[in-house]
Amino acid sequence: PFLYVQLANMNRHSDEPRDYDGWAVLRDSQTALLETVPAVGMASAIDIGEWNNAHPLNKREVGRRLYQAARAVAYGEDALASGPILREMKRDGTSLRLSYDYAPTGLMTSGNAPVNSFAVSDASGRWQWAKARIEDGGIVVDLTGIDRPARLQYAWQANPEANLYNREGLPAIPFNVQIPE
Repeated sequence: PFLYVQLANMNRHSDEPRDYDGWAVLRDSQTALLETVPAVGMASAIDIGEWNNAHPLNKREVGRRLYQAARAVAYGEDALASGPILREMKRDGTSLRLSYDYAPTGLMTSGNAPVNSFAVSDASGRWQWAKARIEDGGIVVDLTGIDRPARLQYAWQANPEANLYNREGLPAIPFNVQIPE
């Protein structure tokens, strides 16, 4: 077994979504290991980083998340190994319905705030923030007013304001994916 911590949020927050962010691309590569390499576990630190330091000060929470992954990956226990990971996305009129793995009892936001950090690009590559809400154990993203939606992202920047969690308190894993026709 091999366990690792996904890169924490760091650097200055951007008020505008963008297609490319080097820190987000590195995080995505770390997430890809979960699907391609056997016996690995990842603890996300997307929500506990410091803007000016790659190493989160909250070591206790990083350790707790690693322990959760270790219980499942290294010790074979029936434990939740990760925060929510996008499983499936379906078009539903002017909405996208997202379902997640690693959210057995549902999703929540920190402080019961509205879901944030979702963005959509149109066919020309122009990004804008998207309204999203928790519904029926998943996420519904509103595509109203977006001409030919092409890509969807969540927490896709160096220091996002990521606030989506499973009910067990593990943060959702960032992504940037193509929207199905």
